[in-house]
Formats: sequence, C-alpha cells, structure tokens
Amino acid sequence: MTAGGPVCEIPGEHDGPVRPYPCGPRCSTHSPWRARSLPEPPPGLQPAERATEPAD
Repeated sequence: MTAGGPVCEIPGEHDGPVRPYPCGPRCSTHSPWRARSLPEPPPGLQPAERATEPAD
C-alpha cells in the first residue's frame, strides 16, 4: 500500500521528502538544488516567489 502522496519521477534511490518543483515532483536526492551541489534551501517562499507577490 502506498501513502498516496507525490512520488519522485526519477528512478533510483530516494532520500527526503518529495516536493513539487517546476520540473516535477522530486525527492531531496533528485531536487534541482542537489543537482547543482547547493545546500537545501530554507522553508518558506524563495526569492523568485517573493518577487511575484503583489505589493501592499
């Protein structure tokens, strides 16, 4: 039985939670930031998302 949550689309070993990215759902092992050898970003809105928020 599966948990019913998102599943990483890349075959192979997986690590960490699966999160939605523009390229599709990815686990920590296959995430865009890991592919670029960057540290895991902090939770919350990222700079690109903040730039698209409407001004008050």
